[in-house]
Amino acid sequence: MTGTAKAERRRNALLIFISLAALYASSYFQRTAVPGTIFNALQTAYGFTAEQISFLGSCMVTVYAFLQLVAGALADRYGGIRLVVFGGAVFAAGVLLFPLCAGNLFLMNAARVLVGAGSSVMYLSLLRESDATFGRKNYAVVLGVIYFIGYGGGLLGTWPFAALCRYFSWRKLLLAVGIVSAVLYAVFVLCARRAAPRRIRPGGSAPAPLAGVLKNPLTWIACYCTSVNFACYFLLQSVFGMKFLEDVAGMAPSPASAVIFSLTLVCMFTLLGGGFFCRMLGNRRKPMVVISTSVALSCIVLMLLAVLLKLPPAVFAAAYFLSAFASGSSGMFVIVAQEVNAARAQTQAAAFMNMCCYLAVAAAGVFIGRLLDSFVDPALFAAGRKIVYPDRAYVTLFSVLLIPTGISFLLSLFVPETKGRFLK
Repeated sequence: MTGTAKAERRRNALLIFISLAALYASSYFQRTAVPGTIFNALQTAYGFTAEQISFLGSCMVTVYAFLQLVAGALADRYGGIRLVVFGGAVFAAGVLLFPLCAGNLFLMNAARVLVGAGSSVMYLSLLRESDATFGRKNYAVVLGVIYFIGYGGGLLGTWPFAALCRYFSWRKLLLAVGIVSAVLYAVFVLCARRAAPRRIRPGGSAPAPLAGVLKNPLTWIACYCTSVNFACYFLLQSVFGMKFLEDVAGMAPSPASAVIFSLTLVCMFTLLGGGFFCRMLGNRRKPMVVISTSVALSCIVLMLLAVLLKLPPAVFAAAYFLSAFASGSSGMFVIVAQEVNAARAQTQAAAFMNMCCYLAVAAAGVFIGRLLDSFVDPALFAAGRKIVYPDRAYVTLFSVLLIPTGISFLLSLFVPETKGRFLK
């Protein structure tokens, strides 16, 4: 292959990475904007309960989670480009349908299922193409960049989206976002057509590597720890975090959404800096793992004390930022899950971890919705009034969350140091 041909191939690979990363960012916008940012609007306009609103998020992430293992196997065999060509079309259909069927809870959930199914292929496809394009040596740094871009899309679903909702209909805004997502998908397809097709691996390569991943107890420890961190952060960011700041901290919608915006920003820069910090420590993984679980536990303790002692809003914001820092270490957990297993199982390890994270989000979202609703008279939902959940509801919630975060911290102490090497 000539030097010119190699340069052209590298340029095409970079275009694929950029367009796929942009599409991944648009999928992350959907996770943060719906339902958390429009929580009150859905309650007042349609009389939805907290459980029904939470399910709009949970149904998406449940489908997303269960398809991770399938997406991982398909990405390994067919490559990420082929996978996103099909998955991106499903995603675009879902994001366009959701605002068009506002008010019909069944169709809204169906649209969210399409969003979850379509976006389930993007993260793992991006990992697969990045490993092939940039190599393992730069993997930690590239992974940080991927997360930074993805969370950047999520960032737009917080304060910027909430600010626009004060002047425009959220349905029209989400329709506009859906059109942009469809355009991004079209750009990706055009870029993908210029790329040389990757060789299709023969046979079904998934069962053996996945079996090894599932049999490894260290996989389960790493997955549990990051699932707890991620679920606590994601639910603050995307479901009840803004609502909580309005109900308990007494914030107006604008400053509350600004806190969620800053929360996402903290997480983004932690994800980006984590890879460089790891390199500075000689590729040591464990320090970030233990620090993140201890910070996650500290966040829940601080949130509980802030509610009980009626501390000022700044304390709640600080606790949110601690949660963002803890979740921002998730990239390190992905690397740990890969490196405690065999090199041939790295995509399946990442897929299994991602599945665990989003199943935790789905289950916790439904649980939190039911818990909050149990403190409110059901007749208030039918009246179409804005619901304010009492302090004791949140005290109960954070008291319960002390258990999984405490266990997570203890388990993180048993994670081995891999230093960038596969242990099997």
